[in-house]
Amino acid sequence: QAEIRERLVVATAKDKKGNRIFRYDDIKELGKCGASILEPMINVAQKLNGFSQGDIEELAKNSNGTNDKSSS
Repeated sequence: QAEIRERLVVATAKDKKGNRIFRYDDIKELGKCGASILEPMINVAQKLNGFSQGDIEELAKNSNGTNDKSSS
């Protein structure tokens, strides 16, 4: 699924000042996290962005797997 769920966490997780907590370079490591760590972050990111599970699946289908390192 082109790591779409991990990408959503990277794009959404921010500190109190609005700075990203993760970089796109962190996607592979996030993917290695256990479900007990990653799933709560994914669930919150989905909720904050108003995405359903179906939306995430649709994004994954449309993803071409590119990294936007300019946004990190």
